[in-house]
Amino acid sequence: MAAKLLAPCFVVLLFLSFLVIYVSAMPSKRRGFFSTIKELNLKGPYIGLITVYSPEEKAFFGTAVFKPDAKHPFLDLSGRKYGVEGRRYRVGKIYGKEVIYVRCGVGMVNAAAVTQQMLDLFDINGIVHFGISLQFE
Repeated sequence: MAAKLLAPCFVVLLFLSFLVIYVSAMPSKRRGFFSTIKELNLKGPYIGLITVYSPEEKAFFGTAVFKPDAKHPFLDLSGRKYGVEGRRYRVGKIYGKEVIYVRCGVGMVNAAAVTQQMLDLFDINGIVHFGISLQFE
């Protein structure tokens, strides 16, 4: 009877050993990054706000309706550390509503990538893309 239980116990022990090794091998900054996202999501759901150009961003912040979160006013996803180039998610409120803002950069691929990343990381109720609209003839 004990011999039959030995094999499943060994498999569970082996699995737990690999799990401990994986978690201990993860850089502590990255663990902190994920705990920050988890903490932010407890305040959600959020409305995602996305713009493309710097002038749109300046106009948005120039209205002074965006109030940054006191503890986590922004979350940077930049460089090779997280595999993403230059994303700064700004967390705050607009008229009492929880929002997360990010500037995505020019192009449909950037817009799609940022939208997907926002949906993957944060508790998002809806997303608003806003800014300049151009008409080509």
